[in-house]
Amino acid sequence: AANGIEAVEAAVMPERLAAAAEAFLTNSLIGVRPLVAVDGGTIGSGTPGPITRTIKEAYVATLRQ
Repeated sequence: AANGIEAVEAAVMPERLAAAAEAFLTNSLIGVRPLVAVDGGTIGSGTPGPITRTIKEAYVATLRQ
């Protein structure tokens, strides 16, 4: 919310991911990782999107505090 990004937690099927503009995975071990393909299909442009980059940067900044 501090970065103006709304968060929603939900189960998402691979078909919905394939139609997404961008996606990422996160947990306490891997941090924030872009998800650029699913089932052989590209998600968005196939590169990390601006929201993923913003969230990853905020996560890393939090770890440095």
